Amino acid sequence: APAALTGVRDVTVTNLDAGTVSSVGGFTVNQGPAITSVVPNTQGRGTTQTITINGSGFVAGATVVISGTKVSEGSATVGGGGTTLTLSVTVQSSAATGFRNVTVTNLDGGMATVVNGYQIT
Repeated sequence: APAALTGVRDVTVTNLDAGTVSSVGGFTVNQGPAITSVVPNTQGRGTTQTITINGSGFVAGATVVISGTKVSEGSATVGGGGTTLTLSVTVQSSAATGFRNVTVTNLDGGMATVVNGYQIT
């Protein structure tokens, strides 16, 4: 749940016959991702460049999507203890100019979006 406090939790499973089994520290609530900046945040049509997304809560396997069409995002590499994502972005020469949203989604479904956080020129 979005309002859950982060941290380790104990898990107890109870069967219908009242039998139970517990796992101390068997479940962890992780912090969701947060984006503070995208560097650089502008890219020309018909180019490929490397960008860095700064923030927190990024995990290996996180995906990045820049909204709209004719933009391709490479696989993101996590760095800085989950505070940076680095990836290659290719913008086709026929892509529309203007602002795009940037969304990061972790493997557990946690996501963060910066509205109008990237500009195609």
